[in-house]
Amino acid sequence: MVDVNKYFMELSKKFDKNYFDFLILISKNKNYSYENVQLILKAYRVANGLHANQKRKSGEAYISHPLNVAYVLAQAGFDYETVCAALLHDTVEDTNYTLKDIEENFGKNVAILVDGVTKMKKSNFANKKEQKSATHEKILECITKDARIIAIKLVDRLHNMFTLGALPPDKQIEIATETDEFYVNLARILGIYQIKDELQDLSLFYLNPGEFIKYNEIRSKIKREHIDECRYIGNRTKEILKDMNVDMEYNFKVKNVGAIYGEEKKGIGVYDIHDLVAIRMIVSKIDECYEALSVLKRICSIIDGSENDLIKNPKYNGYRSLNVNVNTYKDSQMQVRIRTYEMQKANELGFVSNWSVDSQKILTKKCSKLFKANQEEIRIKKDVFKI
Repeated sequence: MVDVNKYFMELSKKFDKNYFDFLILISKNKNYSYENVQLILKAYRVANGLHANQKRKSGEAYISHPLNVAYVLAQAGFDYETVCAALLHDTVEDTNYTLKDIEENFGKNVAILVDGVTKMKKSNFANKKEQKSATHEKILECITKDARIIAIKLVDRLHNMFTLGALPPDKQIEIATETDEFYVNLARILGIYQIKDELQDLSLFYLNPGEFIKYNEIRSKIKREHIDECRYIGNRTKEILKDMNVDMEYNFKVKNVGAIYGEEKKGIGVYDIHDLVAIRMIVSKIDECYEALSVLKRICSIIDGSENDLIKNPKYNGYRSLNVNVNTYKDSQMQVRIRTYEMQKANELGFVSNWSVDSQKILTKKCSKLFKANQEEIRIKKDVFKI
């Protein structure tokens, strides 16, 4: 089996945290009061004690899993209740600890969060397919009640996918298939594009490693082919904007491996993908986005009809950007995406990008509205997820 760390180095760095890393992170978080930190540490002690005799298939202590999930959520700015629930999220499913125990020790909200990410019991269903279907419906229902639940579930799934290599091949196929058919779509719908890309690539890695390696090499080749053009466009725009007293940063990305593979499976040639290569120009203010666009038009040939103002007219999931396709000096096409730093963060992490205690109810309401208003359009149906 190909080593997952070789192809997912960023995830390897994200999920290499230990207790001391976690302790430093939460102790430095100004959003957590002393009491919050003490409750988080209590949750860790309880989880560590309950999972003490359990090992992951990789041989690691089981606590490494909930600890890494909790670390990522704490780093993203989630409140102490979410972090406590992340630490305790497998206790009800895998130990004799109950939701009542959690409510008594950590409060009703933490118990609700843990319940939201807990699978339906196998004993209540005739087979695994029915159990999985009920669990998925439970997750979709939870989105309309507390958006923090899906954040925990997606990070939990991401860590499980990253460490999937320790499981038998048949189990890898089962979990990767479910991830590709359900969780990838769910993350996309909610605008959590960074996790969507990571889950999609990991799914392909386990479902078809040969194709993953092939398309990963294609992606690397595309990146090498376009790096000079991207640097020219980025640097030239940055120089002109600086003369206008506008600071800009830029980077560029090639569409993720799983998405390129998926487009070609639909019959779309790799080089015909309209957003195959994208330069991301990031400024501080909205009006600076339009200034950057005016500069871009001076140095590039804009493709007719490609300009898409998703700042004034955001996507249904909140994605905001000023997008336009250009012809480069090498006569190749690429997309330029101009946005603010705030938009960039939101576009990668969706509703999980701006989480605070104050915004909890607002974001949950927004998530509920998104789900309900777009059910038909985005087709959150059993037949889509094949459950």
